[in-house]
Amino acid sequence: MKRKILDFSVMKEEISQNNVLEMAELIAFMELRFQIGYLGSRAQKMYADLYGDIKHKNELGYMLSDSYDLVQEGALYLCDHYGKHLNDVISYSKKGKPITIEIACIRKMMRLINLKTRDYESGGKLVEILI
Repeated sequence: MKRKILDFSVMKEEISQNNVLEMAELIAFMELRFQIGYLGSRAQKMYADLYGDIKHKNELGYMLSDSYDLVQEGALYLCDHYGKHLNDVISYSKKGKPITIEIACIRKMMRLINLKTRDYESGGKLVEILI
């Protein structure tokens, strides 16, 4: 029997210490999957690395890739919203559209994805960019 790696039922739960990392993993995984169409092979490599990280993170001696930084960035953002749900509205855009916790978390991750792909394009010559 195959072991289920991704369980999306956690996305409906309240954000807590027990599930914040799993939520961040799923959000990062979904966002990278979406970005493959726009960024191509760079996003595909990050997606494959992240999948391997999620699958093998509990193995002894496994080294996490740079793609797992997305998960850590998302988890850090979600820690500020303990006790809330991902669909709770935290603000509104200039056009009046609601911005949920999940959308805001995705935007934080997108900044990091853009930074990493820019670093990938420049051949690692990116010094430091303040966000």
